[in-house]
Amino acid sequence: MEDFEREEGVSILALLKVMFGRKLLLLIVSVASAITLFLAIQFGLNTLKQVYKASFSFSDPRMIEGFYVDGSGFNYNSLITRENLQSIKDSNDLYKSINLDDLFENNGITISVEEVYSLDETTLRSQTYTLKTNKRYYSSAKQARSFIKDIIETATRTNREKAQNLFYGSNLDAYDNAETLDSKVYYLMSQYNYINNRYKTLKETYKDVVVKSTNKSLTSYQNDFNAAFYLNDYSVESLNSSLVNNVYVLDYADNEDLYRDNYTTYKTMYDKNQMTINNASETLALLVEKLKVNSEALEPVSKESINLITSLEQTILNATIENSDYASKIVYYANVLGLYSDNPDDENYNENYHPRATQAESEAFLTKLDASKEKLEEYTEIFRNVEAEVLTTNNNVYYSYNNIVVVSGGLQLVYAIIVSVVLGLMIGCCVNLIVDFKKLVPDNEKKEEPKAE
Repeated sequence: MEDFEREEGVSILALLKVMFGRKLLLLIVSVASAITLFLAIQFGLNTLKQVYKASFSFSDPRMIEGFYVDGSGFNYNSLITRENLQSIKDSNDLYKSINLDDLFENNGITISVEEVYSLDETTLRSQTYTLKTNKRYYSSAKQARSFIKDIIETATRTNREKAQNLFYGSNLDAYDNAETLDSKVYYLMSQYNYINNRYKTLKETYKDVVVKSTNKSLTSYQNDFNAAFYLNDYSVESLNSSLVNNVYVLDYADNEDLYRDNYTTYKTMYDKNQMTINNASETLALLVEKLKVNSEALEPVSKESINLITSLEQTILNATIENSDYASKIVYYANVLGLYSDNPDDENYNENYHPRATQAESEAFLTKLDASKEKLEEYTEIFRNVEAEVLTTNNNVYYSYNNIVVVSGGLQLVYAIIVSVVLGLMIGCCVNLIVDFKKLVPDNEKKEEPKAE
C-alpha cells in the first residue's frame, strides 16, 4: 500500500500541495504578476499591435461617382495625404503630440474602399471606406477619434466649400460686356439653358427631392422657372426671333466692321458644317448600301458597323442643329449689312430681306433685353438657394460604428484579463515551488546531517 502511494519521483498531489501551500504568498505573487502582465499587454503589446478602425460612407451621390459638387475629381486617398494631415494637426492643439513623420515613415495610416455594383455589374451602387491607423501614434482614444473624424470629414468640408463658391452668373456678366445686341441675346439664351440644364442635372443626381425650407420639389421649381420665360416679354426664344426678324442693331456706324466679321465667321462655320454633313451623309449611304448587300448574303452586321452608323448619324444631327442657328445669324447680319434686297430684279434679292431697325427701335429692344436679364438674375438666385440647400442636405458622412472608431487587433480586454490571471497564477505557483522545493524531496532521500564528534 505504501509503495502504491509513493511512486518514484514526485506525485502530482505533492506538487499541488506545494504550489498552493503558501496561500498568502500565492495570492500576493499571482495578483502582482497578473496586474503587471495586464498592463504589459494593454500598454505594450496592444499599443504596438492594435489599430483604430473607422468605416464610413458619403451620402452625396456625386462622391460615389468620384466628383465633388463642382465637378472636380474626388479621390479618397487625398484624405490621408501628408498635406491634409498636417493641416488638420495644425488646426487643433489636441493633436500636437501626433508624430506625423513616424506615422508616414511606418505606413501608420491607410484607407481602402469596398464597392457594391448592380446585379449586371454596370452601375456602382455604394461605397464603404475603411480607415485604419496604428494605436501607438495617439495619446488617447479621444485624440484618435477626433483626429480620424477630422480626416474623414475633410471631404464633406471641401464639398461644402465648393458648393458655397459655385458661380452661376458668367453668362450674365458676359451680357454686360457684350457690344452687340445679338451677343446679348446669345448670353441670355445661354443663361436660360444653363439654369434649365442645372435643374435637370440636380434631379438626375438627387431625384425629385423636396426642398425642406419651402416644401417644394425640384420639378415645381423648374416649372416655375420655365413659366417665367414662356412666350412673354422675358422669353429668350421670342427675343431672339424678334432680333432676327426686325434686324435690331445698335450703333451700326461704329460697329460695322465687327458686324461684317461676325457675318463672315458664321458663313465660314455654316459652310464647314455643311461639308461635314455632306461627307458624313455620303459615308453613311455607302455603309448602308454595303450592309444591305451583306444582309442579302446573310452575313451578320458587326458591332463596329452599328457603332459607325450611330456616330455618323449623331455627327449629321449635331451639324444640322448648329447650321439651323448659323443660318438665322447669317440672315440677321446680311440684313444688318444691307446685303439683301427686296427687289426681285436685283441680284441680291432675298426673300428674307428686312430693313435695319432704327437706333430708337433698337434701344427700345435693348430695354426688353435688360428686363429679361433682370428676370434671369432673379431666377438664377432662386436656383442658387435651391441647389445650396439640396447639396447641404445631402453632404453627410455615415459612420458604421456609433463611436466612430473601434479598436481591432491585439488582445481584447476580456482575453487580456484571462491571460493575465492564468499566467499570474502560474507564476505564483512557480514561486511557491521554488520556496518549498525541499518539501518535494522524499524522506528516504534526505541527507542525514553529520553527527558532531
